[in-house]
Amino acid sequence: MAKKQSNPIISYDARIGNVSAENDYDFLNNCFVSHRAVSEIMDLESAKMILAGRTGAGKTAILKHIEEKNRKTSEIIPSDMSMHYISNSDIIRFLDDIGANLDMFFQTLWKHVLIIEYIKMKYHSNSEPNSTYLFDKILDFFASDHKRKIAEQYIEKWGSVFWITMDESIRSLTETYERNITAELGVDVNKFKTKAGYGQNLSAQQKSEFVARARKVIDSGQLAALSSVIEALSNGSKETNRGRTYYILIDQLDLNWAEERIRFRLINALIQTLQKFRKIHDLKIIVALRSDVLERTKQENDELGFQSEKYKDYISEIRWSTRELNELLQKRINYLFRKKYTKDNVCFDDIFSHEIKRKKSLDYILARTLFRPRDAIAFVNECLKEADGASEITPKHINAAELAYAVDRKQALIEEWKSAYPSLASLLSVLENRSDVLLFSEFSSKQNMEALAYRIADKDKEAFDPLFVAAEKVAFWTAEQRGDPYDELARKSLVVLYRVGVVGLKLSSEIPYSYSHLGASSISESSFKHDTKIRIHEMLHRSLNIYSGNKNKHQHRSYETS
Repeated sequence: MAKKQSNPIISYDARIGNVSAENDYDFLNNCFVSHRAVSEIMDLESAKMILAGRTGAGKTAILKHIEEKNRKTSEIIPSDMSMHYISNSDIIRFLDDIGANLDMFFQTLWKHVLIIEYIKMKYHSNSEPNSTYLFDKILDFFASDHKRKIAEQYIEKWGSVFWITMDESIRSLTETYERNITAELGVDVNKFKTKAGYGQNLSAQQKSEFVARARKVIDSGQLAALSSVIEALSNGSKETNRGRTYYILIDQLDLNWAEERIRFRLINALIQTLQKFRKIHDLKIIVALRSDVLERTKQENDELGFQSEKYKDYISEIRWSTRELNELLQKRINYLFRKKYTKDNVCFDDIFSHEIKRKKSLDYILARTLFRPRDAIAFVNECLKEADGASEITPKHINAAELAYAVDRKQALIEEWKSAYPSLASLLSVLENRSDVLLFSEFSSKQNMEALAYRIADKDKEAFDPLFVAAEKVAFWTAEQRGDPYDELARKSLVVLYRVGVVGLKLSSEIPYSYSHLGASSISESSFKHDTKIRIHEMLHRSLNIYSGNKNKHQHRSYETS
């Protein structure tokens, strides 16, 4: 397609799709880029079961693609699972308040749900009349009479819940636990309820006794029975597998589907449960999990032994290359213009034909993203909006679009990480009106850290904030105290800024800058020296009013240079 002369006039409503996959069906269906994570996560032989990535990395898009291309799929939506009933249960609240470990109970819930979903999907069973035949068929797969008997008892007790809705099933299971725990405790827990919660008027010994009693019910034979059923289904999958693969897809774990105080423990229990289902040879469970949710889950479950290294084998992290993002934008530009304006093929350079600040437009745009589709789509959409009535997108359009894009990305970062890092907005404020590169010694200065500490400590403490204690130390520090609270807060803050992608770090003169979206996703507090260089990501330069180190030449630097 010839440039300029033949280009159609761009209209104000021109878009290359929506930033969220839920509202992007047309472009997603017609412009899908087969990311390497797709084949990895779908492979039955692969241990990968968790599709992890930042907001806008393409997790939901991949799940929708899998669902579109495979008939044997079932989607589990956590908000349909009646988890708020569990959150509001007097018994569960009581046990939680007195320090009982509910992890086994939460694992039981997930195993229960996943077993039911698999059986319904594989055996085409959604009604009770044929249940006797179905359960006999499953039980025939047992190699051991002892385990068959355990499974028979489970099916006899819970067989009826296979034919009711998921939320009714979970409610039924929870109510059974409530009755059994109440009977074991021998008391009405509401008598221990105060404004501050349950168990405030109980002694440590009383709490310990109640926890021990409840454990008898929670750690009873239920998990063993479920494990026996999984073994039978595993044996059955060896005998009946005709090359079919059944997919259970779990998404939207970042939404408000359970109270925050137990949501991340439920997610931890799901992660622990997944590995048990690898025994079923024709089943692949795929969980989409945002990076910030996974981060918060680790933080909340440290005391329960969340082992990051152990779960790495199960995580497929979505990271995009320049080539893949280039392909995505090329496909979407072409689809937009062929659908809206012309029958000719249109490539990205036909519309973005100019260099900007001595870079190709595509390179300039990608340098201001965290290498994820949502950022790239959002920036291009802003450019199209600015080019209303023009036949091509010029540096003037890109420059105007960048301000709106940068402001939007800044707010999106704050929203994305507010659960794991609620003080991120305060952190960003101390970077405003600065050079694009600063030393750790500058960042950790007393003046800088005091300004940050007062912003954080001056507000009510969030339910979870990894910076609050360090900020309080600075805010209320006295000369008589030992240590260096400014250095401590600076190190913790820089770990957060690096993790969320706001800054890149040059730890020594021999190595290039490292960014969490391109290299190691996290970094330790001990990594920084006084001469460690901190570079603020170009995506946020306009929203934070960042200037180049050379004020006379406002030449933004790229993270691709060393």
